[in-house]
This record gives sequence, structure tokens and C-alpha cells, in this order.
Amino acid sequence: GTSVGEVMFQADVHLKELSMGEYPQPVVGMRSCFEFLEEEGLKVEWCAREWFVVKKAEVLLSGEKGTGVLVPFVEMGVEAREQIRGPEHVEDLPLTRPDHPLVKYAEAFTRYFDVIAERKSVIHHVRELAKATVLAKFLVDSNIRLEEAWFDLAEDAKAPGCPEIPQLWNERCHTSIQVRDGKILAAGGGGTCARLRGVYGGVEFGTDRVQVVGFRRPVAAVLTEIPRGVDLNLDRFNLSAPRRMAPSGGPSVLVAADAKVPVGGAFWACLEPGAAPVFAEGHKNFFRHLFNPHLSDRRSEGELFVPPDTSMAYVQKLQNLLQEEVSTIQGRKEHFFSDNFSMDKADPLFPGSWAPSADIARKESSGRPEWAPPQGGLLQNRVKLPAGAPGMERVVETEAPVFDKITEDGTHFRVYQVGSVEVRTVQEDGRKEAIGAIFSRRAPPRAPGMYMGWGIKDEEVIVKAIEYVESTRDGAKQPSAADCRYYVVLETDRGNAIMTEMLRDRTVSWEENPRELEARNNLAKVTRFVECRAGAAVRDMKAHRAAE
Repeated sequence: GTSVGEVMFQADVHLKELSMGEYPQPVVGMRSCFEFLEEEGLKVEWCAREWFVVKKAEVLLSGEKGTGVLVPFVEMGVEAREQIRGPEHVEDLPLTRPDHPLVKYAEAFTRYFDVIAERKSVIHHVRELAKATVLAKFLVDSNIRLEEAWFDLAEDAKAPGCPEIPQLWNERCHTSIQVRDGKILAAGGGGTCARLRGVYGGVEFGTDRVQVVGFRRPVAAVLTEIPRGVDLNLDRFNLSAPRRMAPSGGPSVLVAADAKVPVGGAFWACLEPGAAPVFAEGHKNFFRHLFNPHLSDRRSEGELFVPPDTSMAYVQKLQNLLQEEVSTIQGRKEHFFSDNFSMDKADPLFPGSWAPSADIARKESSGRPEWAPPQGGLLQNRVKLPAGAPGMERVVETEAPVFDKITEDGTHFRVYQVGSVEVRTVQEDGRKEAIGAIFSRRAPPRAPGMYMGWGIKDEEVIVKAIEYVESTRDGAKQPSAADCRYYVVLETDRGNAIMTEMLRDRTVSWEENPRELEARNNLAKVTRFVECRAGAAVRDMKAHRAAE
């Protein structure tokens, strides 16, 4: 019935949804509790609860001695506790194992709490509520008299329609269905197996001693007997006297010492390209990274937006956490561009949403099921080609991707296939799509040395000559003659290949079993070919090239 209750309720709901993976995580690489669950297998049922807590609280005094401004400071986190179903209700277990999936999630949320609070409006407001509660407790405990206007800022509390807010919960069920001879086995015969996991919570305003407006409005009566979800109990913190803030000193995030941090829409305008410099060098990109629109919803606050604390200590803390995001993004790219990546198998490096919601398990071991990838999984003898191989840009521009996934920060990972060529690209938000790796996905059917860069013996006989033409202008649908390049491939009786062409400087190239040949041939057109019966050997072609 109050704005305080609304903030806590919405924050608790969002925490449950994030922990269950209902929404993308607000930090790149952060995993939901169900992604942690898959690491230990899907055989154990459990239910647990989680809630916000204040880990540190104090009141700081800024300015010179004798004057100053009271500044509340809090450090918040999330705690989790495993529960057990009793005959009448759910109760806490005496001890929760440290590797419980929800405990792992709570620890990760606590580690990145400040980043999440800057990115997610509802978490930001619950942290601001905690700061307001700290300041209110200090004022009440210090018997500081306030002007009457302070007690008329909030609206009157409204009693809810029912005496209690229903407890919040989020549950997910994993089911295995066993099929034999095309029929689903009955549940009693082990054909189906369902396992339930749930996260429970609610809201509780635990600051019993803080009654800033309690004597004027029935806030305490409205907030009684509500399940815990946001615990703002400050009784264990000593707020009897403010601590004077140390002088900030050092560099500033602003371009000038007397500059003011813009608020509301003016802050977002300062981050746009070409905007007048307000932030010091490098910090503009920092704020862009922090408020990535795919990870943050703070822009929706409009003119009510309040920017982060610009003290260097706080900014440096955020920068260190964001650097972990950068490392995660780089690790994803390296894995995606490597031969170990498979489109048919989700990797823990990437978001859990990439994994299919249903799959086929051939058998179960003591751990998690052994998944059977669909046909077309990892290909044998895949050869990685240079990312700058000719014609690859045309593949990206003209072909539809066979694989297109997006991560939390808005980065697209795509795979294109043309014949036996596989092109992998990454497109970060607001940037051009870039080729990162090219693979030849088919092993040569004949000579083992073909396309592998092995040498060719001079006595091998030329059995076929093929002329190709390719476009040198990426994206040109109808290239002119000036945009065409010709090359010839000579095949030997032992299945080896020689690629030769006249370059722009009039020299004639000679490449034996080039690794990118198959990819290049797939993007080119055959103009003519001839089967050679004259018995010309490789040494003869080398002599002819030397005479040119």
C-alpha cells in the first residue's frame, strides 16, 4: 500500500525471475541458478529462497569541519537458503550447502551488485531505498528534529485488500520421457520422470526501529506479516555518529574540476557521438559500456534518471567489474572462432538461452545425461582458412546465416555456409559485422596431401586443368570485366592440386595444395577445363613458368 512496499515487491519479483533465467542476465557471463543446476545434473529436487540484504551501512559527512552534507552509504547483496517441505509449510534447512545453485547465483549477484544496480532500475531503486532507510534511522536515533514538510512527501499508505501479500514463488519442472518402439512408456514403468525446483520469497521491511513517518501514517500496520524478500534490518549497524568523508582528490571523471554531472536526458545526450565533451577521456566509453541498452533499462527513467556516483573509488570499482565482462566477451569470440565450437552443442561460455529446451538423451550415467547431437555435428578434418580469404565478404552480404544467436550485450554470432565453406562472423552492437574465421568443412576425397599444404613431387603427371573466374569487388552482383580475376588449378595423377595465376604486377604465382583453395573454388565460376593426355609432368609446368 506504499511506495516503499511497491519498490521492495518489484525488486523481489525481478530477483526471482532473474535467478530462474526468465530474463537475460544483467551482466555478461552471469549464469542463472538453472545453468548451475545443469552442471551437477538434473536428478535432485530442491526449493530455496533468496532475499536482498544490507551488508554494510554508515552515514558519511562531506565538506569541511563544522559544515557538510549527510551522505548515506550502503553495500547490498543477496543471500539464499535451501528449504524443505514440511507437513504444513516450507521451512529452512539448518545448513545450506555452499555449492547449491541458488547460493552460487546469490554470490554472483552480490559480486556484481553495484553494476546491476546501475543497469536495472528496480535494483537501483531498492538500493536507494536502503540509503534512505539508513539516513532515516540516523535522524531518528539522533533525535534530530525535521521540518514538517519532510513528513508530507509520501502519499498516505493504503491497506491492502487482503491481510497478507501472497508469497512469491517461481518453479520449474524438468521432465524426461522414455520412448520405446515409438510409444511413450507409462509413468509407473519409468517412462516419465519429473523433477521440480522452486525459488520462494516475498517482502519484509525489517527495520523495526526506523519509524520515520510511522506516527503519522499506518506504514507499520501495512507492512506486517509479509514474507521476507527484502531485508533492510539495520539493527546490527552502528549509526550513532557520521563518519567524515576523506577528500576525493585525484583525477575526476569530468573534463573540468568545476563541471557538474548532467542528469536526466542531458546525461544520455552527452554519451552520443559528437556531443560536447563533459566526461574525461575514456570515461565516456565507460558509461556507454555500463549503460549498454541491451543490459540496462535506466534510459526509461527519462528526466528522473540519476547518474552514478562519480567518485573515482566507485568508478574504479565499476571499471574493474566491467573488465571481467570484456574478458568474457573475448573468451567467447576465441571459442566461437576455434575448431572446438559446434552449432549443435551449447557451450557454458554462452547464454543458457542458446541451449534447446528439449533434446534427446541416449542413456544416463551417474551424472548428467549423455546428449546425442543431431546429424551434422562436429565435422572431421575441418581446415581453418585465413579470415581475409577472397570473396568471403560476398558470402556475408548475400547469404542467409544458418546460425544466428545473440548474447546479453547485443552481440550477434553468425555462421554462413556455402558449399563446403563455413564462415563465422561477430557483429557487436552498433558495429559492422566482422569475419573472424573461415573453415573448409569437407575433407579431400583423394590425395591425403591435397589442401593441406604438402609438397608435390616433380614427376607427378598433370591430368586436368581448370580455369576459374572470381569477383574482386565484394558485394557486386554483376561485376564488370575489371572486377574479374582468373586463376588456373592443375590436378595431378596423385590427387594433388596446383593453383597458378597472373598477378597485377605481371608475375605468375605458384601455390601447391593451398589451404584456402576449396573455399575459393566454391565462390568462383568454372570458365573451362581440359583433361590432359600429353603426359606433361609438374617439372614441365615449372619450367614453362620460369620461362615466362
